[in-house]
Amino acid sequence: MNVPLPEPDTLGPLAPLIGEWEGDQGSDDAYVYARGREESARFRELSSFTPAGPAHNGAQALYRLDYTTTAWRMDEEVPFHTEVGYWFWDAEHELVMRGVITPRGIVVLAGGSARPRDTTITVSAEVGAEDFGVLSNPHLATTARTTQFRTTVDLSIPDQFAYEQETFMYQPRIDGVYCHRDRNTLTRRRS
Repeated sequence: MNVPLPEPDTLGPLAPLIGEWEGDQGSDDAYVYARGREESARFRELSSFTPAGPAHNGAQALYRLDYTTTAWRMDEEVPFHTEVGYWFWDAEHELVMRGVITPRGIVVLAGGSARPRDTTITVSAEVGAEDFGVLSNPHLATTARTTQFRTTVDLSIPDQFAYEQETFMYQPRIDGVYCHRDRNTLTRRRS
């Protein structure tokens, strides 16, 4: 059964993301068990956003972008990170949401307010929240527990998007919370 794709206008501020994107300006600040803290590790990235929906929750209508992201260190052939997820737009409530699933066993549903023509979008989540929250697999809950997640996307330049993502994690080895920060600028791939 072929389901028609939604019109871009139904995706509100997410519409500019439709398509395939690539960027090699990535910078990653992280805690790596074998090496400790690493700052400004460079990476390249490929992301794809495909429109879908609507999904109805009673009276609520959600339009979404299904997305995948793969990232490689600049000098490596094997990806160091992949993720799948969704970006959602709820026009009636002017709400943007991002559902993220990582291969390490972390699931995030982050959200934030937005207007249809916004070019900057911020979504966030906190562990223990009943609406926009974070879950980790049992091992990570005791070794690198995610406590907060935030992403800001800048879509102000046509055919380009930049993002900064902060994942705050409690790390027993340093007896504190550190910020795993990723940022990149991607450009639309031309067919």
